Amino acid sequence: MSDAHNEQSFIRTPKQLIGVVAGFFLVIVIGIILLVVFVTSDKVEGAGSNSMAPEAVAARMRPVAEEGFTLLDANAPKVLQAGGAVYTAVCVACHGTGAAGAP
Repeated sequence: MSDAHNEQSFIRTPKQLIGVVAGFFLVIVIGIILLVVFVTSDKVEGAGSNSMAPEAVAARMRPVAEEGFTLLDANAPKVLQAGGAVYTAVCVACHGTGAAGAP
């Protein structure tokens, strides 16, 4: 005969089954609560890190215009250039040297 029929389960009554199922769900709920507490807790900064100091935050948040960039007004009237100025600005790089067979 097979030994599978002779083995005894440690859950023998419906009351024990309910207790095991309730314990399982309790362990799962406690695990989820601990995981949520871990994820939402305050982050610890590294030693010597001052990335959240008010000065560092202000340096990251300052406007781009303070970096020396010149911003152009999109609504300003267009300034057209002469043909020779466009040629020297754009075309002379290839056509002036004859690169890739440019005439």
